[in-house]
Amino acid sequence: MRTLGLFAGIAVFLFVFFNIKADRKVVYQMRHDISLAASDPTLSPDALSEGLTVVTEPFEIPHSGNIEARIDAPTDNSWVFVNAVLLEEATGQAFGFGLQSDYYHGVDGGESWSEGSRSRTNFIGRIPAGRYVLRLEPELERGKAPPYYDIRLRSGVPRMTHLVLVLLLLLLGPIALGISKARFEGRRWAESDYAGGGEGGSDDDE
Repeated sequence: MRTLGLFAGIAVFLFVFFNIKADRKVVYQMRHDISLAASDPTLSPDALSEGLTVVTEPFEIPHSGNIEARIDAPTDNSWVFVNAVLLEEATGQAFGFGLQSDYYHGVDGGESWSEGSRSRTNFIGRIPAGRYVLRLEPELERGKAPPYYDIRLRSGVPRMTHLVLVLLLLLLGPIALGISKARFEGRRWAESDYAGGGEGGSDDDE
């Protein structure tokens, strides 16, 4: 157990160290206006999709690793979902992900309620360093969509789930050892009871 505690302490220390050292650099941040296209009733669904689709100017991701993607939108009993693709200019390698903002509220039976979130975060792992463009294709409900949505990408953002996974892996050894020991003790006691019952039978016969 002391060894387990030592390794767990080392894992926590390394996570905190790299969390402090992480640059968390904002590599892309922009507000995208969707009010005009979303409110135009003359546009067909295909024309609306084409009018809302955006391909950004190129930007640099300086280091390989996680990318934190965040959406913020003033949704009010409405939603917007953005299909996003990171495209590496040199290789054409694509990394797809989705971001959604949705917030609903009201009053039911005299009590107020709310659900959803105007801001959400998604993580895209193992993105190589390089020069990228971002393709954004929003989906929305016409007539109820928010006027805009903000997208922000940050590189070098550690994830708490990595630390949790390491700690769980460290626990697997002691758990397996405990189960094995419990089974061994169970077999030992069963054999001991069986042997004791056999001896008691011999005494009665005498």
